[in-house]
Amino acid sequence: MTTNIKRIRWLPLLLCLMLSAGLVWGQASSTNYKMTIGNVVGGGGTSSSTNYGGVGYIPLTGAGVATSTNYVANGGIIAAVFSSALSATYTGGALATVPLTAQTLKVAYAGGTGTATGTFYHRFGGQTAYTSTAMTAGTGDTLTATATVDMLGGLRGMEYYFKVDRGGMTTYAGASDDPFIFRIQVTDAQAQSPVMPDAQYRIIGLPLVPSSSNLFNVFVDNLGDPDPIQWRLGRYLASGDSVVPYPNSGAVSPGKGYWLIARGGKTFGSGGNSLRPNRLYDGVNYYQVSLDSGWNQVANPFAFNISWSAVRFDDNGSVVTGHPTDVLDDAAYSYTGSAYSSVTTITAWYGVFIRIKKPGVSIMYPYVQAVSPVPPTPKELAASSSPADWAVELALFSGGLADIANLAGVKSDALAGEDDYDYSEPPPAPGGPRLAFQLPENCPDLKRIDLRPPFADGATWDIILSKSASRQVQAGGITNIPENMRARLVLDDGTTVDLTDGATVAIPDNVISAQLAIGTEDYLAGKATPIPAQYVLSQNHPNPFNPTTTIRFGLPKAGKVRLEVLNILGQTVRTLVDQDLAAGYHSVIWNGDDGEGRGVASGIYFYRLRADGFTQSRKMVLLK
Repeated sequence: MTTNIKRIRWLPLLLCLMLSAGLVWGQASSTNYKMTIGNVVGGGGTSSSTNYGGVGYIPLTGAGVATSTNYVANGGIIAAVFSSALSATYTGGALATVPLTAQTLKVAYAGGTGTATGTFYHRFGGQTAYTSTAMTAGTGDTLTATATVDMLGGLRGMEYYFKVDRGGMTTYAGASDDPFIFRIQVTDAQAQSPVMPDAQYRIIGLPLVPSSSNLFNVFVDNLGDPDPIQWRLGRYLASGDSVVPYPNSGAVSPGKGYWLIARGGKTFGSGGNSLRPNRLYDGVNYYQVSLDSGWNQVANPFAFNISWSAVRFDDNGSVVTGHPTDVLDDAAYSYTGSAYSSVTTITAWYGVFIRIKKPGVSIMYPYVQAVSPVPPTPKELAASSSPADWAVELALFSGGLADIANLAGVKSDALAGEDDYDYSEPPPAPGGPRLAFQLPENCPDLKRIDLRPPFADGATWDIILSKSASRQVQAGGITNIPENMRARLVLDDGTTVDLTDGATVAIPDNVISAQLAIGTEDYLAGKATPIPAQYVLSQNHPNPFNPTTTIRFGLPKAGKVRLEVLNILGQTVRTLVDQDLAAGYHSVIWNGDDGEGRGVASGIYFYRLRADGFTQSRKMVLLK
């Protein structure tokens, strides 16, 4: 027999074509495969002969005799059986905005043989794991699935992809790390906050992209016409260190925080779209918002809880690791309605205060739902570490509101001045009392936590107290201090109180500063005469008065002092003090006269203190 050399030359080309088309190796019977002469048929084995020449379409049945109407092929022929690769195409878009109604999804497939089955994988925005749902056969070569309202995730939106199986082959439309996205369009009724607690302030935010960023459209349509008795809204701005009230609180956008108080179990919200991340970093999606230097009132921009530890920060174009102390205080303060609380999770619809230490910083909210465990709070960090470390807590209460978790204590590696353990005091809550530590070097930021290095004799913390009615200071953790030491609270009116655990100290109305002294008996004996950290001019008491009142002031250092009484025209009625005085607290009584024994008329008067560049005035009323 003569071998057909010409046909043998075509065999490698045929095999290359078969490999590129997508192969399934094995025995087959078909009329769709062309075989040419050769030793090896499709790589599947060696034929029994090199002398046959088969051209045309031969039904190959494997190890036996294959018959057809045209050919008889003898020998154990193993052929390469192949078909075009399986593919799947989703008929929807990569990112689609849809209403919060059920959506029908369709996937078209091609290639492969046999019955096709499909799986629909879906998850809410912020979730890491997918839920699977079987697809059903559609018209022609298609598979369908229904995304129910419950699957769409509401304000969270939905991420999804598909898997198709057919004839032993598998393919995907989309992928778990590159899913299709439904951005959900919601109405005002579908995007309402949890019910606000009655007549209690909260820091709130809007976890969606509103159809209108106007404050009126977001709040007034739900809360009612502006009425300070029924509701109040404001936003803290670091630039002015103040709260800007409605209607001047700026446009509403995701990530911004606001103060809100409302009566009657109100909600707020807005029509709009679910929010999508705007930055990808290190494989994680984030929503990035620029911040100011100083205190920032921010809010969770997503409709799911996020972990504070997972929040990242961009420092002038570079994403930093963790929460470095040169960029921010690693603390987020929510408001419970009566006091600030350091949190590890930022809840959807709510916000926090954070302190940024430099300009050019942006916050990056993670597009990942919070999971446990959570990191310790600053209070827990302050209480942990070396057995020699300790802290006491001071809380200020007034009218049902409080400033709690103010910590003074010792840390083995703390500095005498400002350091990373000294956390700043948040801006005062509306109407809330404030107790804060003033660092010895007159650091411009008041501190919520002030930890010092260990000491053998004692240390003193200067305290600033806001004015409010019926104030009380409560002490905790006094048993934490060394056994040879005691704690003493010294008010700026000279009152001294030895503190015990749980002790409560009533604060007179005219007191605006104090000192916490902790030390040995000898150390405390030397603190009998308190010296204020700054100049103090207290409100006269009583006020109104007739005819006598007491004016109290404090001097942080010795020097020339002038205290005078003025009428409403600014004319001097009487000079009460004009001399050098020692540092400390001083009291002066005015008998309502002009200094020459003549009583002055009823009315409004002012008293003014001048000392070493310091000037302050207060108003008083003589009422006969």
